[in-house]
Order: sequence, then structure tokens, then C-alpha cells
Amino acid sequence: MAAGTAVNPMPMAEGLPLSLTAALFSSVPPPSLLPFPRSSRPLRFPRLSLSSSLLPFRKILPLPPFVAQTSGWTLQAEEEEEVEENELEDGGFGLEGLEGETEDGVEPYGEPAEEAKLFVGNLPYDMDSEKLAQLFDKAGVVEVAEVIYNRGTDQSRGFGFVSMSTIEEADKAVEMFHRSEISGRLLTVNKSAPRGRRVERTPRQFQPSLRIYVGNLPWQVDDGRLGQIFSEHGKVLEARVVYDRETGRSRGFGFVKMAAQSEMDDAIAALDGQVVAVKDSAISENGTERTLYPYVTGTSVIGMKYKDGVILAADMGGSYGSTLRYKSVERIKHIGKHSLLGASGEISDFQEILRYLDELILYDNMWDDGNSLGPKEVHNYLTRVMYNRRNKFNPLWNSLVLGGVKNGQKYLGMVGMIGTHFEDNHVATGFGNHLARPILRAEWREDLSFEEAVKLLEKCLLVLLYRDRSAINKFQIAKITDEGVTISQPYALKTYWGFSAFQNPSKGAEGSW
Repeated sequence: MAAGTAVNPMPMAEGLPLSLTAALFSSVPPPSLLPFPRSSRPLRFPRLSLSSSLLPFRKILPLPPFVAQTSGWTLQAEEEEEVEENELEDGGFGLEGLEGETEDGVEPYGEPAEEAKLFVGNLPYDMDSEKLAQLFDKAGVVEVAEVIYNRGTDQSRGFGFVSMSTIEEADKAVEMFHRSEISGRLLTVNKSAPRGRRVERTPRQFQPSLRIYVGNLPWQVDDGRLGQIFSEHGKVLEARVVYDRETGRSRGFGFVKMAAQSEMDDAIAALDGQVVAVKDSAISENGTERTLYPYVTGTSVIGMKYKDGVILAADMGGSYGSTLRYKSVERIKHIGKHSLLGASGEISDFQEILRYLDELILYDNMWDDGNSLGPKEVHNYLTRVMYNRRNKFNPLWNSLVLGGVKNGQKYLGMVGMIGTHFEDNHVATGFGNHLARPILRAEWREDLSFEEAVKLLEKCLLVLLYRDRSAINKFQIAKITDEGVTISQPYALKTYWGFSAFQNPSKGAEGSW
């Protein structure tokens, strides 16, 4: 390499805050560089050889739960890092014996000093061997630079290796880059140990950190929104939401760095466990929340009167979109002394309705006047709640079935999402309104016994199980009489899937695929 070779600056990739230049180790004018392919092969320069004993690394993610100062997990992750480094200390590139090779007309070159070889960990995942060489060029002449990639996915594993030309330059590189921040990640730069020896490291010294881990973030919160939330409690130096590098979606957590210890303590005390925003909701200027569409939903509920009271039935499935995610969701609840409530639609909105009803029943009991709310009063209350929320353009995404018995009088009614309501001898929500009610109209009688009522409900549930993709073969049946409420344990129905229409649904359908 000529001593007076000019060094032309090269632009760095986005995400590297340092302004660095690339040194070209050649006595001829430097050609324009092309992007290096992603591979585990090291970036090599003239007069250089491959390293042999380098330490691997695992990235550190300080992630204690919820809103808390990062501490314990950082220590644990660093202990795991040191264990992994010690286990693989005698590794290396696995390419010994290539010192005498020539490549592209370059003369054979000697092995760099063992003490000049460095391990670089916690690299940004978009950094390749070329960028790694450009980064360490600030500390001296880079002889070998390699970023390690996963063979199966061809993605960076987040660590690499660098060999400097002299031991002094390696020491300078460690001093310059160890714990320096690149694209929001703190690099780990260590000197490798000669083969068969352990690397000597000074004991780690931990200083109080002003960084806060924030978990359970709504998916739509970005860096700006996260900083805005914490800026109410002090000066925010940094706010970062962590995203999945493959999908680009938020991983639901992030980090905030405050300017002072007192501000960090105030933020943790004020925000830990608080609701910042609801996932899949829109947030207006004054901070109110609007559900945009159902998130986890339940399907049909069927109710009818029989000789002694009212009976309700529903399955226990909860669909996450089109995926049957939850299989033990109880959608029939006992309300007060005289009522049963069943709900289809958004499960979280149903939980909100139950909270309203708990407050209503508690307020009623506080009067201690010997009276209690009957099913008709509860039905009227739910009608007003649903209609009120509809008028605020913030509806509760549910259809409700309310049944009960008080003073021998049977009552059964339904309330829709926008406040529509009616009473009838039998009702159903969801697909049940289309598939089950024709059966009920044909076979229901006012003098049905409990056993006959259960048999008729199971017939309707079986039809829904066959026809409704969101239905699950796990049901609960509840009855209410003057004697009280009984809700059955979950059970399954016997099914038969051998019908020819199930085996070939499109057979004989004109114009079908």
C-alpha cells in the first residue's frame, strides 16, 4: 500500500449517525465500490489474512416488564453473553490454512497479530462488511472485516469481526467504539484471546440508567407519540419504539430516556399500569378513544322461554379476526337476582357492559329498600346505554340477549348495537337470527319442559356448528327460574360430518368452480 494514497470519502448508509470515510488499500486509483453481497465471507484487503480466534456475541435487550427502569434484565443478558463468549472462545472463522492463497492477483499476505483481532457485537442489522470496515477505518487500517449472516435466512446475526493492522490501532478501536451508539444500538467491542486462552476483561461497572422500558404499547404508537406521552413528566432525551425487522410492525414495547432521575421516577409512578390508548382504536385530539372494528368476537346467542323460566345457550369461542383464537370465553353471565345476559360481538365491549351492570346493581343494593331490579328494568337500562353510545359515534359492538324471571313473570328481550330492541318468546343473535329462529318458529311451544327446551336448543346449536365457521363445539346452557340461576359446565355435542353435501359442497352447483 502506498503511503501517500488519497482517501476518498464515501457516503454512509442511512441509520449510522457517525460521519465516517472508507480507506482504500491499494496503490492504484480506487475503483467505484459496488455493494457487497450478504454472506458470511469476510471482507478482505491486500496484504491481509483471515483471523482465527474470534469471540461471538449475543445482542443485549434490557427488557424488564411494563414501565420500569432497565436494570435486572440487562445484567442477566450480559451474563448470558459472557457465558456464550467463553464457550466459543476457541472458535474463529474456520478458514485456517488459506494464508498462502492469492486472490485477484494479490500477493500472499501474513497473518495479523492475535491481539489486533476484535469482536464487534450488537451491530445494526442493516450493517454489512463494507460498512463495518468503513466504521473502524476511523481507528486505523482495517485488514479484515466480516459481518456474520444466518445461512438459512441470509440475515445478519448482529455481530461480526474486525482485524486491525497493529495492536495499537486495535486498542484505539476498542477505546473509540466500545459502548458507542450506532443506529440506536450500543456496540460491544472486545479484543479476542489467543487460541487456548481466556480473554482478560475488566469487571463491568454499572451506572444508574435514566432509560425506561415501556411495555404493552398499542400497535399504532410511534416514536413521536411515545415521546409526547412522557414529555408531560419531564424532558425526554430519546423515545424509541422497537419494530420487527422482518415485518416492520411494532413489537409492542419501546424505550424512553429522561433527562433527570426525578423526572424518570415521576414518569414511572404516573404511567405504570395506565391505559394510554386502546389497540385498534382512533385517538382524537382530546384523548378520547373510538373502537374502529371488533377485535375478538363471539358468535350467536340463542334464548327462549319455556314452561318454568327462560333458557339461554351459546358456544365458548372467541375469534381473533378469522382465527378461532380463544376457546373458553364465557358469554352468558348472571346479572343481579333475576336476570341472565348473553352477548355476541366484541368481547372487550361485553366486559365494559358487565362493568356498567356491576355499578348499577351495586347502586341498587345500596338503597336497601327491599326492592331489586328485574329483567325488564335491566333491559331498559341496556337499551339506553347502547343508544347513548351510538349517538356519540362510539358504539359498543355487541348484540345482547336479556332473560329473566321475577315474581313468576318470564321476560326475554334483545338489544342491538345501535339501541334497537324488542321482546319475544325466542330470540337469537348473529347467524342464529337466520339459521336458528326458523327452527324455533316451527317447533317452539310455551309449555316446553326443561328437557325439551334443551333438546330444541341443541338442535339449533348443531345447525350453527355445521354452518357458522366461527362456531365451536363447546357450549354452555343457562336457565333462570323463580328458584334461581343455573349455568351448566361446558360440554360438546355429538356431530356427524359424513353428509355428501359436506364432502363436495359444490357438486351439482351450476356455474361453480
